[in-house]
Amino acid sequence: MRSAVKGYVRKAFALLTDLAENVDFINSGSTGFNYSTGLPGLVTPVTHTFRAVVLNEVMLDTNKSITKILVSTELLENAGITSLSVFDKVTVRGVTMSVVHSKDAQYSITDNGYVTTLYAILEDS
Repeated sequence: MRSAVKGYVRKAFALLTDLAENVDFINSGSTGFNYSTGLPGLVTPVTHTFRAVVLNEVMLDTNKSITKILVSTELLENAGITSLSVFDKVTVRGVTMSVVHSKDAQYSITDNGYVTTLYAILEDS
């Protein structure tokens, strides 16, 4: 049954080619500590590009907008990614936004085993 549902999701994303677009998921890396040298160590940023569906953009207030992004969980699994929570930024249509890592159920990253939903926020200054 699970493989049948995965097949339907794969087919749905294939049919959404006009709506799907390349989205860059970015793990900016972090500053760590190299115990062997005693110096700070930098982790190189990692970017993965996936075809995803950008559903909507909602203005939260005059300076903030939030965007909902759907990506097939199977694409993530094939790339060895277990969760989108490892990413801190996304680039959609040339605009880089911060991933929402919220405990609030309204904007939390969800994965039902077939589709993963992520929210990104853009704050204009």
